[in-house]
Amino acid sequence: MSEHVNRSAESGQFVSDEEAEANPATTVRETLPGGGGPRSAVGRVVHYVSFGTPGGEYTSQCRAAIIAEVVDEQEGVAALAVLNPTGVFFNECVYSSDHEGGTWHWPERV
Repeated sequence: MSEHVNRSAESGQFVSDEEAEANPATTVRETLPGGGGPRSAVGRVVHYVSFGTPGGEYTSQCRAAIIAEVVDEQEGVAALAVLNPTGVFFNECVYSSDHEGGTWHWPERV
């Protein structure tokens, strides 16, 4: 069975199979090459989600990041070099998630 992902036709963001089935007119189903999803690899560009500040002076933002090391492919853990407007930030243990502060995700299609 070939692997697939579902994306919103409007935003390009990944959506669950359940959401895709509920909204077939606005969802694009893509078959992935090689029988799996995007693979973490050194040098791949991802998005890191900053935490923001507790007082709200700075909001949580997506920042470009480069995978420096794949720590655990199965768990989605990677060491990242995060590119911020004011400098580079290095984090040795970042989990993949869907837009939560302190995590990384694959960039949305534009």
